[in-house]
Amino acid sequence: MAGRRILDLNLLTVFEAVYETRSISAAATRLGMTQSAASHALARLRASLGDALFVRAGNTLKPTMTATTLYPTFRDSLDNIRAAIEGKVTFDPSWARGAFRIAIPHISGPFIGLQLEKRIRKEAPFVSLSFDTRTLPSDLPLELEEGRVDLAVDWQRLAEGPFVHQQIFDDQLMLVVRRGHPRIGPSSSMAEVGAEKFVSLHGRSSTWIEPPALRQLLALRRWKTGFRVSELLEIPLVVAATDYVGAIPLTIAGPLTATGQLQIMPMPIKIPPHPIVMTWHMGRRRDPRHVWLRRVVREEVRLFGQRAISAMPT
Repeated sequence: MAGRRILDLNLLTVFEAVYETRSISAAATRLGMTQSAASHALARLRASLGDALFVRAGNTLKPTMTATTLYPTFRDSLDNIRAAIEGKVTFDPSWARGAFRIAIPHISGPFIGLQLEKRIRKEAPFVSLSFDTRTLPSDLPLELEEGRVDLAVDWQRLAEGPFVHQQIFDDQLMLVVRRGHPRIGPSSSMAEVGAEKFVSLHGRSSTWIEPPALRQLLALRRWKTGFRVSELLEIPLVVAATDYVGAIPLTIAGPLTATGQLQIMPMPIKIPPHPIVMTWHMGRRRDPRHVWLRRVVREEVRLFGQRAISAMPT
């Protein structure tokens, strides 16, 4: 009879939150309960299932084999219940209140943010937006897990964690040199470009996965590094003042060429496109407000990419 006992659904929501956040305190915050209540609920579930479910691993909780096996079933069951309830809930952005925080570590973050702000101001006038445009913020995974950041847009994916990644469009790496460069122009060969010195980035954090395009570019050992910087946006600034060569995403090329100091040209070798990806915590997938936000961000970022690519001369 004990094996047929029905579990309290409240215990399953705590399990789901702890599994996805790897933290009892973060799970409690997400569920709007005290840490003590969340801890007691997890203890009851452990007793009911006869398994520890989570073990301490440094500053996080690591799921046991039993927890890993149970999680998909519990999640799907809870999703079905939430979907049935949320199907009756309407979300009207024109009357919605609240705030969203969006991280856009991509080099085009400020321009994407301006476009998103204009769209949301028109569609949801009572909703406020804030943006984080730092490159590769080390605390982004935790901020997404704890709900302090609603979603992120970048060309580099988080290396691990309970996140959903959705590709929006493909960007492309381009060469950038100062206007009037004495040796490099649109018709320059691979050998001519390879004879120049490049502005390169320092090593990236292990929290992030470099796209294949960047890995392929970094693998070109014949390209000599003349100077290293920490931020991608620093590359065109150095290039504009020197004869160094750089590589930047096509989507930032328009604003840079408008300065009149730089010229953008295709790579002399074939480099694969790199996807621009929207990332969010899997625990937000059924939230009607978050579903609306993802749709708006997806549409506006895709439009931004289309405009940037079409604006470049062929």
